[in-house]
Amino acid sequence: MPNWIGIWRSPYIELPVRQPEGWLVLALYILGGLALIMGQRRTFAHLGGRRWIVFFLLLGLAVWLNNFLPYPVSTYSPMPDQPQETPAMFVPLLGLAPVLLAGIWLGIGPAMVVGAVAGLVRAAFVTAWATQIAEPMVFGVLAGFLARQEYRGRLFALLRQPLAAGLIGACASWLFVLPSLYLYAQGAALYALDYSWSLFLAAFLPTLLTGLLAGSICQGLYLSFPSLRPVRSALTPPPFARGLAHRLLFIFVPGIFWVIGLLLYAVTATALQAATRQAIAQMSRDAASSTGNVAYFFQTGQSLMDSFAAD
Repeated sequence: MPNWIGIWRSPYIELPVRQPEGWLVLALYILGGLALIMGQRRTFAHLGGRRWIVFFLLLGLAVWLNNFLPYPVSTYSPMPDQPQETPAMFVPLLGLAPVLLAGIWLGIGPAMVVGAVAGLVRAAFVTAWATQIAEPMVFGVLAGFLARQEYRGRLFALLRQPLAAGLIGACASWLFVLPSLYLYAQGAALYALDYSWSLFLAAFLPTLLTGLLAGSICQGLYLSFPSLRPVRSALTPPPFARGLAHRLLFIFVPGIFWVIGLLLYAVTATALQAATRQAIAQMSRDAASSTGNVAYFFQTGQSLMDSFAAD
């Protein structure tokens, strides 16, 4: 059972176990994060005196809330032959709230920094996974963009709501859980991938819950203080409404990717089902053959025992 006031121990972060792919993923995360923060440097320039105070308050809140109320991902079996290597996976229930608040009030750049601090606290006090820093950062980028986008239309007005932005951002951050699980899993590659996949699926609902709680908190602030909304009037036309070429692009390109994904899934699922049936059939044949030889085993064993006794 987790300690609900947090796991406050000596901070410790270790590098990925699997190499060299661990170094490659970590380098991509660092370069991508720095590039996004540099691209959003204007948001820091627009921060005034009060906004800087809010920014540092959210940083402190991220440190506290990302090691507070840890929720266990699931009950899962330890790794075979390596029970001491089983990762401890907890999700702080309120950990994404300061990240979403930073994205709404301050912009994408500050939200990324608050997300980086949130991920650093999770890594230092809970899992020791360096790659986990990317998960809250991705949430901050996507949720902050959705909450502050100024496209007109009912769909984009819905996406500007903190509840929708929090849920979508949580889904995006959940996708980055799998690389962390795989890179810190021991054993052969296929076994590590299979073990990581089961934990990855188990982490979906807890991660979605954190996004839901963060969005609910911010949505409540919207209802209580309407002046806190960063976008009052949306006048920018959406990208797909700027011409016929853009409309066709936004229709056919996602459709093509959906068709490719469905075909890939169908082929993979069919191949796995065929391989499973063949394996079960072979195991049935082996079992039937072994069952037929049981009588001969007793006869042979009895004759051998008689021979040993005679000697």
